[in-house]
Amino acid sequence: MLGVRKTVTGLVYSERDVVLADEGDLLVGFDYAGLDARVVAGLSGDPAYAELVLSGDIHAEVAEIFFGDRARRDDAKRITHGLNYGAGPAAVAKIIGCDVDTAEHRMGGFLRRFPQLARWQAELRAAGERGLPLNTGTGRTVHAHAGREHTTAAARVAQGAATDLVTTGLLTLEDAGLLDRVRLCVHDELILSWPAAAAEAAGTELASHVSFDWASPSRLTIPIVAVAHGHTGLRWSDLYRQQRWGAWRTEG
Repeated sequence: MLGVRKTVTGLVYSERDVVLADEGDLLVGFDYAGLDARVVAGLSGDPAYAELVLSGDIHAEVAEIFFGDRARRDDAKRITHGLNYGAGPAAVAKIIGCDVDTAEHRMGGFLRRFPQLARWQAELRAAGERGLPLNTGTGRTVHAHAGREHTTAAARVAQGAATDLVTTGLLTLEDAGLLDRVRLCVHDELILSWPAAAAEAAGTELASHVSFDWASPSRLTIPIVAVAHGHTGLRWSDLYRQQRWGAWRTEG
């Protein structure tokens, strides 16, 4: 199994071609839907934020507020994470393509809806500034980057917890005797090599198998839901071929 830092998600398709299925197999895959936002909901204990994350589409909501277009949900993902982890108005303005005052106004309107989330962020920053260990809520601690507590305290806690929750899925696969089929684990995505004859149905079955309810430390129960990729293939890039073909059509 190959473990890769999250930045691998920026790879171009030709680089994804190097991850191959075993002979006679196809690659299948799934990722955990909205994992970072679900983790933040569970750790912060903000019921309004949890309701938004679990009952709607957080990225589409953010896209509507910041771009005026829910269809730009993919563009809004960076803003969602920025709001959760303390990005400033200047950073958000750069993403949106607007002035800093406009970004600050929109950020304020969004965050005022979730006071418990804001309080959780502030408490982590204060603890980080004192050099205290920060509890991930999953049985271990992390530290904020000294001098950058405003943006790293919540991020390191939530991303640490997210890693542990994905590891729970890996342990479930190990218990089922399937760990040797895992070829890649990237942040919230898992890729497995599976016998070709059964690969079409395997992604959905495996995703269901590794989904679970997380009893978060805030006492909110947060479903951690894996969603299968829509394609199988000989290469990792084949699992994304719908997006790739769409890009080619657009470029043409």
